[in-house]
Amino acid sequence: MPVKTNEPPQSTFLVSIDQLKAEDRLRHEPFHEMTPEKTFVRQWALTLLDRVMATLQAEASLKGKTQVFEEVRPVILGREAVPSYAQISAKLGLSETTLKVTGIAIARAIARCSATRSPAPWTTRPISSERSPP
Repeated sequence: MPVKTNEPPQSTFLVSIDQLKAEDRLRHEPFHEMTPEKTFVRQWALTLLDRVMATLQAEASLKGKTQVFEEVRPVILGREAVPSYAQISAKLGLSETTLKVTGIAIARAIARCSATRSPAPWTTRPISSERSPP
């Protein structure tokens, strides 16, 4: 017959929850304001940008300007640690002014292509359960 003691079984352990300590620990946790809606809109925008850039890359390829497009792409997208226009123009054998004009043209083409794609998800009319009068 087992001996009864006041000790809890070995598989059980007690955890003390101190609310102030828990809140203090959570204060140091990373915090972000990415709601599901913001995450969706961000992903939608990135997908749209990917599609637009693929379209522009195809257009550049048809015009024989793939290398120029590939060199200017990081500058247009605002990537970190990109070479300067002077470095890119020297590499491509173009004047810096010509390269800047090309960059502006690509940026305008991005705006044009973005506008012709499907509308932003927040601009569509929500589905209503109420019927409008005829």
